[in-house]
Amino acid sequence: MIKFLIFNRQKFAEFPFYIFCIFLIILISGCEGDSAYTNQTPTAVIISPLGEEDEVLIYNEGDIITFTGSGTDVEDKNLIGDSLIWASSIDGPIGTGTYFTKNDLSIGTHTITLTAFDSDGAAGSDSVSIDVIQ
Repeated sequence: MIKFLIFNRQKFAEFPFYIFCIFLIILISGCEGDSAYTNQTPTAVIISPLGEEDEVLIYNEGDIITFTGSGTDVEDKNLIGDSLIWASSIDGPIGTGTYFTKNDLSIGTHTITLTAFDSDGAAGSDSVSIDVIQ
């Protein structure tokens, strides 16, 4: 509609000016609103298990391993429950939320990843390596 008004001068002259102003305000407001919003990526932080930098923690098969982490997002604040997904590079999904324990991880070197999802679907993650031995 706006393009028609701008490029067809004869029709533009017949169109009431106040209606044109209303269309222009709506157009400008809509564009600013859409372009001003940028969803921020959430932050995931593994608290445990966590060794020193580049240290691989070692657990015996059957040990109870405590998984603790957090997720935060600029728009959603603290993320909890199903917004925090834990996965093992060997066993796949292993838990959700800020805290759980596990004693049945497969033997091997696991990369444990905590992924935080916000309400708009953006994701951030943190990872740690652990070894489960016999």
